[in-house]
Amino acid sequence: MFKKSIVKKHLKNVMLFFSIGLMFFLVWQIWFGSYFLPGGYDYITTSFRTHIMNPIQQWFTKESKEGFSQNMKVLFKPEKIILNHSGQRVVFQSGHKDYEEMRSLSNEFISNVLLEKYTIKSKVSISVETYHSLLKGKTIYVDYGKECDFRLFSLAVCDQSSSVLTEDLSVINGYIIGLHDSVMNDVSLYITDKKSNNIYRYVIETEKSTLDEQLKEFLEESAGGSIPSYSFELNFHKEQENSASKVLFEPLVLLDLTTVEVPTIQLAGTEEENREKFDELTDAVLEVFSVNSRTMRRYTDLENARVFVENNATLTLYPNGILEYQAVQGSHGLDISNSTDRTNYDVHKATADAVDFVTELCNHMPNSYFKHLQISTSLVNHTDKHNSFKLSFDYCIDGIPVRQQTENGYCPVIEMEVREGYLTSYRHNLKVYEKRENEIWQLPPVISAADKLVNALYDGTNALRIEKVAVCYTVDKEGNIAPTWNGIVDGKERLFE
Repeated sequence: MFKKSIVKKHLKNVMLFFSIGLMFFLVWQIWFGSYFLPGGYDYITTSFRTHIMNPIQQWFTKESKEGFSQNMKVLFKPEKIILNHSGQRVVFQSGHKDYEEMRSLSNEFISNVLLEKYTIKSKVSISVETYHSLLKGKTIYVDYGKECDFRLFSLAVCDQSSSVLTEDLSVINGYIIGLHDSVMNDVSLYITDKKSNNIYRYVIETEKSTLDEQLKEFLEESAGGSIPSYSFELNFHKEQENSASKVLFEPLVLLDLTTVEVPTIQLAGTEEENREKFDELTDAVLEVFSVNSRTMRRYTDLENARVFVENNATLTLYPNGILEYQAVQGSHGLDISNSTDRTNYDVHKATADAVDFVTELCNHMPNSYFKHLQISTSLVNHTDKHNSFKLSFDYCIDGIPVRQQTENGYCPVIEMEVREGYLTSYRHNLKVYEKRENEIWQLPPVISAADKLVNALYDGTNALRIEKVAVCYTVDKEGNIAPTWNGIVDGKERLFE
């Protein structure tokens, strides 16, 4: 009788635990897998992560967000570094054998200034004409090719947002290191603040002779070929006196008046190999975008694209290696920020979130892919939507971006929009490109290409103003790849076709 009582008691406990477990399971299914809450499962997980997990994580890792600067250093690169010395001029772009060494040299100098390891002896404002004339003397011109919030620039080069120059500078697009011909052993740093249009000359107390010797060595190793000219040196930035100008170049547009040789590139791997790689990435992509395999709806469309649908967004993986994410109108989108403060969301926070997200996704791809990426968008607080920022990244080979043709023209490899820490749209070309050995493509001089642009766009009265020009690779919808001239004309990006 006593044994029966013991067995009965244990059986009751088992049934009780089973009932409790079943209750939790049913509640989970009703609440987390239904539409009883706004946003369903996504609403619960997003709120839990935003209001509970993120604050706890921030409490224990308050300094971790600054770690994005290490990835920022990789992705925020000068578009070109130009050396000028004794009538010689050499242009380095990423992929050049001396580019990284030259970048390291200039970064070391500017970092020592920002961290006050070098003393600033004096500061004066100079004219635009004086600034331009520097590029004919002994200088290192580090050109990022885009405007950038100075805090982000400082963070990328010396790991701290504020510096000795913060009060002077808000937005910059590069700087010049000038070596004087005088007996003084000083070096000057020249920077234009694009917000105020003030141009500053800082006289820096440091060893000039060492920098001078390094500059000579780089030029001697890279000597040969044609010497490109700035627009202001050719007077291409001024209206003609005797006839109306059809096209004008901004003064600091660098022009090569001869035929330009660029490497020929191709898609890495066969189409079948690439499809297999894209398939292997599927689970990782779903995880990065927090797509829940239990609650999502999945189907294949008429273009053979795999579509994953959740309550708040749609993620699409196309067979050609294009990934697209789009939040449903009216929803927040994917929370990619560790910050709980959404009220003062600016370009600094948006860039940090974007860089961290892109890095996380690229961690699942070959290492070479991330090394080819660089930020191509301006990093400033100019936005037509409150606390919303559009950022883009280019995949570059020898400094030349690869652009994929879409319905909206030829687009960078990554385009994304971040609003108050939420990812609302994302487009990513996952394909990898490589150079063909010993194959060169010859492009006509940029002036010839500009003539074609004039024929297509000139209205007979207003001169076209070319603000920027460079080579890019275009990949059409059939996969054909060709280099062409690309630039900013009257504020819009255009191909010179």
